[in-house]
Amino acid sequence: MSENLKDMMEFPVLYTFKAMGENNQQFINDVKKVFCDKKMKDFTERPSKKGNYVSVSATVEVTDYQELQKLYSLIKIINGLKYHL
Repeated sequence: MSENLKDMMEFPVLYTFKAMGENNQQFINDVKKVFCDKKMKDFTERPSKKGNYVSVSATVEVTDYQELQKLYSLIKIINGLKYHL
């Protein structure tokens, strides 16, 4: 994650994490587990046209840059992850 992003953001901030992966309940549950210690403001699931993949968005309050990096590092190791923002 870019240090420039760190300088541009003011914390705490509501931040939306997006992950795309295999369309199965385990993937969705694994994304939810990343945010189990956070109160989610929003959580949405959207399957792809063919239904092979699912896009998951989670909006949470992030207290500082280190927490933001930690959450991204947890998302990166989710089994079945294809892409994240």
